[in-house]
Amino acid sequence: MRLVVGLGNPGEKFYGTRHNTGFLVVEALAGALGGGSVNWQPGQGKDCQTCPVPGQRLLLAKPRTLMNNSGAAVGALVSQEDVSLDGLLVVHDELDLPLGAFRLQQDRSAAGHKGVQSVVDVLGSAGFWRLRVGIGRPSAGVAAEDYVLEKFGKGEREVFERLIKDELVEVVRDWLNL
Repeated sequence: MRLVVGLGNPGEKFYGTRHNTGFLVVEALAGALGGGSVNWQPGQGKDCQTCPVPGQRLLLAKPRTLMNNSGAAVGALVSQEDVSLDGLLVVHDELDLPLGAFRLQQDRSAAGHKGVQSVVDVLGSAGFWRLRVGIGRPSAGVAAEDYVLEKFGKGEREVFERLIKDELVEVVRDWLNL
């Protein structure tokens, strides 16, 4: 079983924010890989929304916990679905990469990302895969905590949507060997 988890914050007020990059990517994956049968449903214990991909041993997930507590939901799903660390891909926003850049890496530290650190803490290892999606740094005088909770600007949103459509879906397909 493979599991792709997008990190973000649940709720309408967070939709479209930089911190919900992981959610936006897995939603696009559900559409691209699901063959039109996208069916998000409550996961075990309702800590995640999950979307099985028809014909694949693949589950897409969005934790229903706040970003910084993502580990509890991810850990429960990894255990329930018996997913190995090598079969787990966590997709998240990354301040240290410019908008439009990304890195697929395994066994890396959380590098200050509290949502990723929560997953590492619960799993007891950083041995899973991460798809770090660049959102860039805030301008001078804007706190990182505020910046990540802002919605993408129009031009930024276009760059981000093009990145998902043109590159990130294919990167995940390659990771899945599809």
